[in-house]
Amino acid sequence: MGTPAGNTAYEVTDKKGERKTNTIGYRILGLILVILLAHNLAIAAYRGAMSTGWRGVDESTYYQAAKRLVVGKPLYYTPTRINYKYAFPYSPYVAFLFRPMLSLGKLGSYRLWLGTIITLLMASCVITALYFAETQTAIWLLMPLFLFTGFRYWPSVIEFVGGNVNMVLLFLTCLMCITAAKSYWKSFILLIAVATMVKTWMCGFVLVPLLQRQYRVAIYAMIITMLFLFLAFFIVGWQQFPRFIETTRTYSVQPDLIALSASGIARQFFSTNKIIHPIFVSSIARIAVTAA
Repeated sequence: MGTPAGNTAYEVTDKKGERKTNTIGYRILGLILVILLAHNLAIAAYRGAMSTGWRGVDESTYYQAAKRLVVGKPLYYTPTRINYKYAFPYSPYVAFLFRPMLSLGKLGSYRLWLGTIITLLMASCVITALYFAETQTAIWLLMPLFLFTGFRYWPSVIEFVGGNVNMVLLFLTCLMCITAAKSYWKSFILLIAVATMVKTWMCGFVLVPLLQRQYRVAIYAMIITMLFLFLAFFIVGWQQFPRFIETTRTYSVQPDLIALSASGIARQFFSTNKIIHPIFVSSIARIAVTAA
């Protein structure tokens, strides 16, 4: 006796349902593995940073600036020489950010900030994987790859120990890349203004809309950034603005630190410095390596 035609339809439906169930199962398994990897990497990064004797060397700069803000002392000191104890080449917004953390104490503030920047690195890895992956399989391959390389990257380890704000910039850069690619220019303008308030050189991202001939976007980005800066010094006092400019200029090079950037490498290999003997001194070579 032949098989009824209706049974064939049920079999096809069952196979499709089975494939869908398997796909969901693989996604759940992938999610669990990514969470476990991220958890282990984050715990290792936290414990590693907390175990060092010079933890929070950068974070303490923000913490001390917030303390000066509360007691009414100047945020910026006119630098007569390189002295990283009073180096604060940031906008007042960084001090505003750390002001609520003063109640936690120096160690408590560093712990909270360390957890924050670890979370921001994880978020940057996940966002980048989700954006660049073209298939579901690629997502689950890229996420572990980005997480592992991101947390096991030596500059990342330095950032965690020092408690610098560069992980904030990494997160903002990821968002800026996505918003620029999707032409969400209003969001891009806000992001570039916020990033510039963290570190002034982030204003260089205004070149992105310029290269895409979005001249109005570039102009609006500069205007909004200047408004943010105006508001900050309206709050802390305009007498501190010249000191902010001078402090930023003095400490932007950071001659006593081993740089982890292309410009830092070029400066150390092709100009006189206190870190290493240059290969040879040449401003042309330094500019060419930085540009490359």
